[in-house]
Amino acid sequence: MSQQDLQLSFEFPAEDTRKTVPAEHIAAPEDGSLLEGIPEPEEEFSLFAPEDFELPPPQPPVKEISAPPPHLIDLPQPEIEIPEEPEIPQLSRHDLQRASLAWLASLNPTAAAMRVPTRLAKFRAGAAAFWSSPGRHRLLQPDLTVVVEARLSRNDCWPECSDTDVILPSYRECQANRRSLEESIRKNEPFLLDSDVLFPEIEYWNYEDTENPDYKPCLEKLAEFESALYRGSRFERIRQGEVANELYLAVPEGLIDPDELAEGWGLLYVFPDMHVELIRKAAHYECPQEHMLHLSQNIAASSLRDVLFAHGIYQEVDGKISYRRPPKLRAREKR
Repeated sequence: MSQQDLQLSFEFPAEDTRKTVPAEHIAAPEDGSLLEGIPEPEEEFSLFAPEDFELPPPQPPVKEISAPPPHLIDLPQPEIEIPEEPEIPQLSRHDLQRASLAWLASLNPTAAAMRVPTRLAKFRAGAAAFWSSPGRHRLLQPDLTVVVEARLSRNDCWPECSDTDVILPSYRECQANRRSLEESIRKNEPFLLDSDVLFPEIEYWNYEDTENPDYKPCLEKLAEFESALYRGSRFERIRQGEVANELYLAVPEGLIDPDELAEGWGLLYVFPDMHVELIRKAAHYECPQEHMLHLSQNIAASSLRDVLFAHGIYQEVDGKISYRRPPKLRAREKR
């Protein structure tokens, strides 16, 4: 058999005469004997519809809610108590003075007291302390005196006659400018550092001898603002008394900004738990020795009443002395 005889030939009709029939007639004979009387479908039939290949969207699981037993329906539901937030204790002026005294005591002074008169009896500082060292003939003399003023509100920090809302923003801006100028002076004129100081840990710079032309006008502007803010105030009179080398203001946390203070004053923040944080270190002022001795004696006199009370000794207005049971001291907790 030749290769040509093995070739197959196929003849295809010019038109597609195939017809699609319903599924139930797919196995009918070719002669169409079973198709009599059945109308031809208008649409072509397909074994699979497009939607057969699409998965149904996921459905969330149905949570069965079981009803409570009948005998529990009429029972009262328990009330849930929401714990109340603890109230933050409000500080009093006495609390500020106590916290100031505790802060001074932590610095190991020679003596300290509360409500100490300054140069005038009517001006009593919230707390004061002094540090002494042996001088001539080994006699003690004060080397450092510190006064702390306590203020409970912003209105107590400035005289009522001053327009603080207008002055304070400009005063803070001028304070920031002064700090920037002093930083530049320390960097460019290191020879202005004074090495002949009593306490080596205290740096003293002779800023007034600077060659920076902007420094002195800045100080003059600061003096004008301070005069408008503190003219006639206790801050000004205490500083003018020259009894303390360092002056501090103790206020509740965040009451005032450090740049709102008078020049040279330090700032202490007192927290509700009586914790004290040093926000700004006070400048050091030189005071006459007799003025420092005056404050030291006032500190001793102010602590006399507390000493008498601790020992059960009471002194009447007419000077008569009486004795009572001393207050009991709390036992220290064992550590």
